[in-house]
Amino acid sequence: MIEIICVRGLGDKEASEINDPLITSENIAVQRGTNFINGEWYKKKSRTIRVPYKDGVTIGAISSVYESKLNIVGNHIVTSHGFEITQTSISSTIAIEQHEENI
Repeated sequence: MIEIICVRGLGDKEASEINDPLITSENIAVQRGTNFINGEWYKKKSRTIRVPYKDGVTIGAISSVYESKLNIVGNHIVTSHGFEITQTSISSTIAIEQHEENI
């Protein structure tokens, strides 16, 4: 059986161990630990932004956004992506999430 120990931040905040006989591989253990940390320890901010089209945006990718006027700063995870074509421009609509520690 695989035992999962979740640690966040500087390594000084350890959660209770996760013991589950259904966890049979390292990949499953990593995913289960990641889901636990994101779901239990972090606040999630979801936003949708509209920007000029840029090729290569993929769901699940990390995107750095620095828009201080809207207070959207830092790394975000892309959760969906679409684009719109008009006669004069091509723009992307990108849904992003950012996780913050609960203090």
